[in-house]
Amino acid sequence: TALNRAYEVRETRWWYMCRLESIAYVLIGAVALLLAAFLVVLGPLIWATAVRFLPWLAPFGWIVLFIRVAAASLVIVIALTVVYLFLPAGRRRFLDVLPGIVVTLVLWLIGGTLFGTYLASFAQNYVNTYAGLASVMVALVFLYYSAAIFVFGGELNAAIWRANGRIV
Repeated sequence: TALNRAYEVRETRWWYMCRLESIAYVLIGAVALLLAAFLVVLGPLIWATAVRFLPWLAPFGWIVLFIRVAAASLVIVIALTVVYLFLPAGRRRFLDVLPGIVVTLVLWLIGGTLFGTYLASFAQNYVNTYAGLASVMVALVFLYYSAAIFVFGGELNAAIWRANGRIV
């Protein structure tokens, strides 16, 4: 995995355990990504539609924004904690992976919010360009962005790990 390369470690677990763990991590990641994407990226679109049909909801926008960001943050922190602690070979403490979790969370929330705003405001040409594949293209761009941030957080943890003179 990318995290094993970041920490410069070799896989020492049995291959069948790696496969079982991989299935669990894919499920954890899929659920977390879907929940967080729904809250952060699709939230502005759903809120704009709700306010259009129920204008009296408009003053509650800040409350809804806070709830969306807090819930998405909690989901992301739990998933990142599990994955950054147990996905790479070797074991780390929570404090060892905390910087990567925080940076990944902040970058993902900022990027997800900006991407959702872009989709709500400027991305009308996706349908013209990609027709029926527009939603697939949007999902691929979002997943690529999310994966890059995840790997960056792992690389940050590994760099801090090495700077502190730790060996796996």
